[in-house]
Amino acid sequence: VGLPNSGKTTLFNALTRAGAEITAYASVTDKPNVGMATIADDRLGRLAALVAATKVTPAAVRVVDVPGTGPQLLGNLPQVDAILAVLDGFSPDATPADDLETLKLELLVADRDHVERRHARVAKAATSGDPAKRTELETLTALLAHLDSGQTLADWPGELPPELDPLTTKPLLAVENGPEGIDCKLEAELAELDDEEAGEVRD
Repeated sequence: VGLPNSGKTTLFNALTRAGAEITAYASVTDKPNVGMATIADDRLGRLAALVAATKVTPAAVRVVDVPGTGPQLLGNLPQVDAILAVLDGFSPDATPADDLETLKLELLVADRDHVERRHARVAKAATSGDPAKRTELETLTALLAHLDSGQTLADWPGELPPELDPLTTKPLLAVENGPEGIDCKLEAELAELDDEEAGEVRD
């Protein structure tokens, strides 16, 4: 995820070599870019040689480049294991720390919207007298109050309903695209080279 022009898609291309088009997203109907990033591991070749493997398949991570930000987009994210926040460190007036806080706030709002929708569904179901739904409704009501106080679901001291898949409980890794972090454009260009050439350029 990342604010507009932060370098999200450029980093996506560097990680996945997918060659996704770098463009301004127009609406929430735009589809995310999806690709696989292989995990570099020097041990893999040695292990393959040791067992005389006929086929070697490196581990990989599925990467999704979300088309924009905002609760509506972020709230529709599929289940994710972690969030990679790309921060603009190149623009003349760039403030990566402020951008990170903005993204965290948007994740918080997306979580609140998710809890509110779940609360509305469970409230209807609880009218049937189902004790499990009534218990969940009480928990969801408390969660809304918790979120409205400015805290995240990661701060919730109790157990969250299993139906929730909150974003603010996910590991979040911030990557600054700029001189103080990673040059995403350069990395995307290096990804178009073979490994030997890319290594020479890095050296």
